Amino acid sequence: WFEGKALVDYQNLGAYMAWHGIPVLVYEHIGHGERREYWDTIKQESLPGKSPSTEHSRLGNYMIAAGILPSNFIHSELYQAIEFLKSFDYIDPDKIGITGTSGGGSISTQAASLFENLAFSIPVCSLGKEVVGNSSCHCQIMWMEGIQGISAIDNLICSSSKKVMVV
Repeated sequence: WFEGKALVDYQNLGAYMAWHGIPVLVYEHIGHGERREYWDTIKQESLPGKSPSTEHSRLGNYMIAAGILPSNFIHSELYQAIEFLKSFDYIDPDKIGITGTSGGGSISTQAASLFENLAFSIPVCSLGKEVVGNSSCHCQIMWMEGIQGISAIDNLICSSSKKVMVV
């Protein structure tokens, strides 16, 4: 969503988790909130359009042409976020999990299978037909996804040793 981490639903979820003793780090996806990549300072809007996914697409097109998938960049960011959380004495590194919606849901599904040190994953997204080259959000595509039959369900199966709740 355009508001990014400032969206009331995200703030409420983070507050709920913190209230129940779960440390929370909410960060913004590329093209959301404060991380708008193509911001017009005069018009106070994104150059590609009002939807954050238009920024994903524009950035994704350049990255894919260069042989880089945006999801790899996001996975690197996620790894650094996990390491950051683990640096605090009061955080149990064995109880770090991930949740997200839409592209964040796809990333949380991928992360559950990629990162062994995640305790749980709560993807908030639809797990239906996989679309290879989804023009609305390149960040949701992993290498060879769909081409070799890999899907979000396959990623969840790879994470079966972890707690997973799909919303």
